Amino acid sequence: MRWPSSAAKLTARVEGEAYPEASNTAEVTAATPEQAATLDDNSSTVTIPVAAQSALTLTKTLIGTLVTGRTSDYALTIGNEGPTEDFGAITLVDELPVGMTLVSAYTADESVVCHASGQTVTCVLASGLAVDESAQITMTVAVADTARSMLTNTATVTSEADPEGAHAEATAQVEVTAMAVTGSELSALGWLALPLLLGALFLIGRRRQTITV
Repeated sequence: MRWPSSAAKLTARVEGEAYPEASNTAEVTAATPEQAATLDDNSSTVTIPVAAQSALTLTKTLIGTLVTGRTSDYALTIGNEGPTEDFGAITLVDELPVGMTLVSAYTADESVVCHASGQTVTCVLASGLAVDESAQITMTVAVADTARSMLTNTATVTSEADPEGAHAEATAQVEVTAMAVTGSELSALGWLALPLLLGALFLIGRRRQTITV
């Protein structure tokens, strides 16, 4: 004999605190007494994995100034505000403006691997970040001799746990500096100017001779 059955649908919101898995148990009881031998199937538990939910942050600061023909440093700080750890990998992409090229990019513990392809710099933090943990990347760039006006440097950071990620930018005025003249350059200029000097002395001598006559 088959007894009638019924179903109920329950919708629940999964919060970050449930990470890395959540167990949900449902149990039924009846007003009518039930034999003890049939009580084993009156409850059911389902355990499901809960994905990490991180909230990445990114700040970018220019250390010092941008000067043509010299190098400058940026400090990029990646953070995780939670509510769960970010197991990684966390990827930072920095689009360098024209007039700026990558020299190096690193963290103090060398936990981040960076490489450049054209003007795009990509850094990967494979180990991820715990809640409230941060990692700082020091990026050294070379400013071209031809760089002028304002240079804006924009970076973004994303991960599987936070696909929307965060972005940050730093804008600075480029300082144009005069090229320094070295001793060897001065010597070369002196040799180039020597024929002109001798020619001028010769003309002055001729003129004096003409006046004396």
